[in-house]
Amino acid sequence: MDPNFAWAYFTRGEAFRGKCELDRAIADATKAIQLSPNCAAPYGTRADAYRQKGDFDSAIADATEAIRLDSNYAFAYWTMGEAYRCNCELDRAIADATKAIHLSPNFAAPFGTRADAYLQKGDFNRAIADASEAIRLDPNFAWAYFIRGEAFRGKCEVDRAIADATKAIQLSPNVAAAYGTRADAYRQKGNFDRAIADATEGIRLDPNYALAYLTRAWAYWSRSDFDRANADATMATRLDPNIPWPFDNNDSGEIAFCVEDM
Repeated sequence: MDPNFAWAYFTRGEAFRGKCELDRAIADATKAIQLSPNCAAPYGTRADAYRQKGDFDSAIADATEAIRLDSNYAFAYWTMGEAYRCNCELDRAIADATKAIHLSPNFAAPFGTRADAYLQKGDFNRAIADASEAIRLDPNFAWAYFIRGEAFRGKCEVDRAIADATKAIQLSPNVAAAYGTRADAYRQKGNFDRAIADATEGIRLDPNYALAYLTRAWAYWSRSDFDRANADATMATRLDPNIPWPFDNNDSGEIAFCVEDM
């Protein structure tokens, strides 16, 4: 390879990014930027690699530079929106995802980003609409099925939540979150055995999945298995101190469920 061929470094960096070899992607994108600092594409590559590594500030900085160089760079707007979403800056995530959609309306990923931002804001109808469009554009977009399932769960449309979570699991069986969605939907339907099974699988895939412990605690409580319910609730609140204790003691001294904490 010509050591001064910037495009070759960019192309190889993109290939490494596609293989999730993020440090190598960053190294090649950085070399491309050094050789051709006015080319937007390597900034986009490096931005997304930083995003996948969880370095959201660096991702935003590189995406911003990519957009300065090419104001119609939809992928950079999406990457920046994703970084803002992961930083819980939801309005900025929505704004950037919307810009990406305007520039590239057949690109499924920004619909997923915006859907999840709406989901986190509690706007379930908009989350469902965007996730549905993402699925129309990419029927194998597991994350979009998960988001839509979560929104349906939030609306207590539990059968639809189960259907979407099941599809997400079929497409991406090693992602814990969809098991958590389906577990809680089964719990709401009163199918506590299935709720426990799905929550257990979610915990196996992600031992720090606090909400799966909480869902399983509720299911155990509903089966009057108070010792296991207490143990799972303890683990949930230990993993996430923002989760309120879900049980209280009634006059008889037995553990009782606080409905207002659901």
